[in-house]
Amino acid sequence: MPSDARRKNVRAGLAVPALAAATLALVGCNTPTSVTSHTIAPTTMNAPVEGRAALERPIELEGHDVVLIPFVKETGKGWFEREDPFEHSRSRRHSLMKDGWLDQAAPGVRNGARYAAVDVRWHNAFGRDLSSRGEPEQWMLLDRRGVISSIALLTPPRSNDQSVYRVLYVATTEDTNGDGTLDSRDARRAWIADGDGRNPRVVTPEGLHVVRAWIDWERDMLYVRLLEDSDGDRKFTDADESAPWMLHLGGASPAQPLVDEQTVARARALLGG
Repeated sequence: MPSDARRKNVRAGLAVPALAAATLALVGCNTPTSVTSHTIAPTTMNAPVEGRAALERPIELEGHDVVLIPFVKETGKGWFEREDPFEHSRSRRHSLMKDGWLDQAAPGVRNGARYAAVDVRWHNAFGRDLSSRGEPEQWMLLDRRGVISSIALLTPPRSNDQSVYRVLYVATTEDTNGDGTLDSRDARRAWIADGDGRNPRVVTPEGLHVVRAWIDWERDMLYVRLLEDSDGDRKFTDADESAPWMLHLGGASPAQPLVDEQTVARARALLGG
């Protein structure tokens, strides 16, 4: 059974503390050597990703006999090299995401919502069933090359059950700007898995970038704002068009537009567009 202290952490709105520890492990600690830390290796789209393979500290999923083990290819970082090869601060998309992509203050998530999105830099993560007898059951959160950049362990509010309900994460798996590398300048998509990490699936379309999301727990609904490269410049900027989509957290279907194209087209026509 979880300790009282652990329950207190969950009630305080924190993701499982190991998420933060895993994040720190990926960032590394500065030491007085030529290599000050290790960081995620630049993630090429087609060429082999160079670096050492690292499996990080397991992350417990409350209420399930399952842990997630982050996996990343790392390279050494010198004193004057960028801390995070994935993030490009000059990207306009970065400015859009300054306050985080998962909004905890939206309607429906007040009054005791228990989750937090944690920034990570993983090339994948393994689910491992600790209750398996004989050959252990293991699986991956991503079925393709990519970078998981944020993850949240969702537990509904106003419930005595502390079990993780869904694992929500965003991952970049498409080289949408065509530079041969997967990084923050490319689109990232939302993925979801069951509370025990099983059945991972992508739930937002190709080519659309997750800007922000919020949860309506009363309707068991995730709303996510998706940005389209509407001007075709292979960048995601404030000049591009965005729209809200919706996803039933307990369902099996992918996200759907909150307003269909035909209705939007009629509204455009009224304005001569």
